[in-house]
Amino acid sequence: MTQLQVGLRSLGYSVEEGETTFGASTKSAVTRFYEDRGYSVVEVGGEELKAAEDAFTAADRAAATAETALRRAKRDYDHAVEAAEALGPAERPTLDGVDDATSAVEFAHEDLEAAREAVNTARAAAGPQIPLGEVAFLVFLPVTVDKISVVVGREVGEGTVQLAAGPLSAIATFPRPVGDAVSIDNHATLIAPDGERWEGVVSNVKLVSETESESDDRVEVTVSLNVPIEIPSGSTMRVNVATFTSPFDQLMVPEAALVTSADGETRVRVEKGQEVRDVVVTVGESGDGMVAVTPVTEGTLAEGDLVVIGVG
Repeated sequence: MTQLQVGLRSLGYSVEEGETTFGASTKSAVTRFYEDRGYSVVEVGGEELKAAEDAFTAADRAAATAETALRRAKRDYDHAVEAAEALGPAERPTLDGVDDATSAVEFAHEDLEAAREAVNTARAAAGPQIPLGEVAFLVFLPVTVDKISVVVGREVGEGTVQLAAGPLSAIATFPRPVGDAVSIDNHATLIAPDGERWEGVVSNVKLVSETESESDDRVEVTVSLNVPIEIPSGSTMRVNVATFTSPFDQLMVPEAALVTSADGETRVRVEKGQEVRDVVVTVGESGDGMVAVTPVTEGTLAEGDLVVIGVG
């Protein structure tokens, strides 16, 4: 019900904030929703409501008649008492008529209250309804609407709404030589086209393509995220999987900062103020566009140094 009311409000239809059931304002919004799109709203319970209202009217009249009868019984009793007292000592009139009329009033009001409850029940059940065929029942929540293939007012074709449930995962495919180095629980990073990153772990690794040449085989890696995020299902993202973590702190530079000279040495160019100098390094592990380097001469390269990228 809450989802229906939120949806109606989002379309500009007024539903009272305090209404938590399929009440009057929700029914009114549903009616206008259908009518605005050229459809007749489905009405139910009209005959039952009319019968309940007729029964309430009859009970109300019966209660009024009983109250009138009680007033008359009390009046007649008072007159009888006055007449008896005027004649001197005599037997006092009984209250039987008043008692009977009082009981009749009590019963009439009980019937009236029952009729009122019946009207309220019939009124709640009557009026505009949403056909069951236009409601999707989901056995579990929450779910995310990924795609809606229909337009309100048009004929429904194949497929209507595509839903997704459960934790969001990313699936990446790697060549087998790379995929074989990936293990469950390896750290992974999901990277959006705009550069935003989310951390996760590898939850599954499986061989999905086996060929005569092992180097052409493909390995599918599933990455489960540590936090919920809202991105459309099927989005193309970049996945980085850590297959090795160094136990030591290492200096990292962009791959583009490495230059191999004619003598076979690998260097990075460091800029400090107006000074530019080349530092000979040995290369270690690489990943995500970065490479671990160790200066051949200790102290010639340190954390925070500016390195030049793209030296020819």
